[in-house]
Amino acid sequence: MSKKILIFLILLLIFLLSIGSFKAYVIAGEQTRYTAISEHLMLEQGYHQNDTINIDVNYCFSCLVLSYEPWVISVIYEDEPEAIYYYRYSNGEVTQEGLSGSTPDELYHHLEDAPPDIKKR
Repeated sequence: MSKKILIFLILLLIFLLSIGSFKAYVIAGEQTRYTAISEHLMLEQGYHQNDTINIDVNYCFSCLVLSYEPWVISVIYEDEPEAIYYYRYSNGEVTQEGLSGSTPDELYHHLEDAPPDIKKR
């Protein structure tokens, strides 16, 4: 086997191991954050599993490059399907970071730690 082929195979192996490691990191991170958000909503906020339409956890490489939080965690609730609530998981803590979209009555029922005139429970 020539040196060029050997070097190519070693570089290919390093590349594949790097991609595999990154993919494993992303899968583990998504699962950890999904579990943390689910527990936060059910145990701390008192929601049931059927109160949400979707809990989405994604790794955003471009966000990391732009110095933003690389994990985008969003929740859509059953009673507010046009509003998306965003959360952050950091140091074992879950915090609500914001929202986008709207509700028909312009009241956001799922805001945490907001003044009472902004939300209605």
